[in-house]
Amino acid sequence: MDQGDSADLLQLSRAQLGYAAKSRRFPRKETLQYVYSRHINTGFAVDDIVRDEYPQFVDYLEDFAKIYADYTRRKQERNLVDYDDLLLFWALMLEASPDLAGRIAGMYDHVLVDEYQDTNVLQARILRGMCRGHSNITVVGDDAQSIYSFRGANFRNILDFPKQFAGATTVTLEQNYRSTQPILSVTNTLI
Repeated sequence: MDQGDSADLLQLSRAQLGYAAKSRRFPRKETLQYVYSRHINTGFAVDDIVRDEYPQFVDYLEDFAKIYADYTRRKQERNLVDYDDLLLFWALMLEASPDLAGRIAGMYDHVLVDEYQDTNVLQARILRGMCRGHSNITVVGDDAQSIYSFRGANFRNILDFPKQFAGATTVTLEQNYRSTQPILSVTNTLI
């Protein structure tokens, strides 16, 4: 299911459980979908996401849990997966079955990831699982250019890469062909 399909199925759960007719303002399907997706991709607790980003809905924390349980049940009954499930199931498969993880990792001699600073925690788990049997992974990125934190990207992935992949070599690119030195100096000062 794409994001819209996911929100629609959450709306079905929301309505069937009686939350669509609430007299007080209740989170819309898009809000429910955002919180669910952010939880899966970052590992942050739903309670924390709601408290930090949607404090007006803190009184509904138990209701979020009921809707998400119903949503998950509905997906299972219909043999559906959303994008978040694809990532989560991939990570869990690699972590739960060493034999299967080894076979999958064996299909790839090398793994290359561009814009690694824009990966989330779940995607980093997948990469660790895919490179379990070898260290042939190269990532490219710049922690100062991380722009997708609103989608769960975690710039710590690139900063912690040498810890996650022992023996990693860091190559810092010092030459810039796009900008002049005065522009770079001002930019680096701001960063």
